[in-house]
Amino acid sequence: MPAEKFNYKPTADQITFGHLVAHMMETNNLLCSKAAAVPAPKVEEVKETDSKDKLVAALKTSFDFCSDALAKMDDSKLAETTEGFGGNKLRAPG
Repeated sequence: MPAEKFNYKPTADQITFGHLVAHMMETNNLLCSKAAAVPAPKVEEVKETDSKDKLVAALKTSFDFCSDALAKMDDSKLAETTEGFGGNKLRAPG
């Protein structure tokens, strides 16, 4: 997505592309930390109005965190549940 389109909304009631990128970063950090039972990284808060470079860098960092955290998981934990958003119980697919 071009930098000038990060404020794009498909409709007035939907979120911007920048908001979606920030949301994915936050979700990656939360869910991967819960699944792997490791603390979520301390990261600088990003806002949907931040630059494309800042948002993309934060998203890439969250994927790196997930890769590292999940690589250290013990396979015996894959069937366990963990707490997700709103207290909902989550389980790895499979």
